[in-house]
Amino acid sequence: MSDYYEALFIGVVIGTVSFIFPWLYKKLMFNRDSAKIITFIRDSKYTFRSTQAIVETTKLSQNKVEEICLRNKHIIQNKKNPHTWRIM
Repeated sequence: MSDYYEALFIGVVIGTVSFIFPWLYKKLMFNRDSAKIITFIRDSKYTFRSTQAIVETTKLSQNKVEEICLRNKHIIQNKKNPHTWRIM
């Protein structure tokens, strides 16, 4: 009976770890890439920066930049030109 609980415990630990590590990795990469974008926009002399300008400077893909900008609460999309962004 003890072996059963030990195996169950090990299974739960492995399941938990296999869920937490990928989630934590994605979270850390999102925060790192967000910081790159925010720093670029903040240090820019222009209020709004285009997606293409962000892609060229940060070396991230266009889809990644758009996804991060849409998900990040500190980055706002320009209503008149949807491919430009600014810091809140």
